[in-house]
Amino acid sequence: VREALSIVAGDGTEFQGKLTDSMKRFEALVEINDLRQLKQRLMSEVTVLHEVTAARQKKWEVTCQTFGARVAELEKELTATKHESSLDPLTRIPNRRAFDRVFKEWAKNDTLQFVLALIDVDDFKGVNDTFGHPAGDRVLVTVAQSIKASVRSRQDVVARIGGDEFAFLAMNLTLRQAEARLD
Repeated sequence: VREALSIVAGDGTEFQGKLTDSMKRFEALVEINDLRQLKQRLMSEVTVLHEVTAARQKKWEVTCQTFGARVAELEKELTATKHESSLDPLTRIPNRRAFDRVFKEWAKNDTLQFVLALIDVDDFKGVNDTFGHPAGDRVLVTVAQSIKASVRSRQDVVARIGGDEFAFLAMNLTLRQAEARLD
């Protein structure tokens, strides 16, 4: 917006200068007594105004196109940033912030039935202590992908909500159906 305003302000200053020059030339026309010369100078000044107006219009169109392209670029960056901020960087599944947002939305809806399961990787500290953190990271990624592969991609939510803790939200499933998926 700042860039666009700067361009528009600059264009406005330039345009104002050209109009001021034209007004001075119009005021000088009062001094001319010869009707033919007056008409000729008047036509010349109208031509100049047409050219200034056409140039201004062209600059404005370029400014609008540039501004529109910049806005589209910023919207794309914002969408990517929003998406990135809702993913856990290790497992690439939704993070706690994304989970909390969906959970609150679902919990507000009195008619929506859903299942919530919290999953904790047993003895995960032992994996890290015995095999190291890179191995532990691979375990977390594998667990996340396994859970994600077991659920419906469009209706269910799997999220990493803590170190070795995951959450599963599923709408329109019975508890028995959810248990079968999670087994």
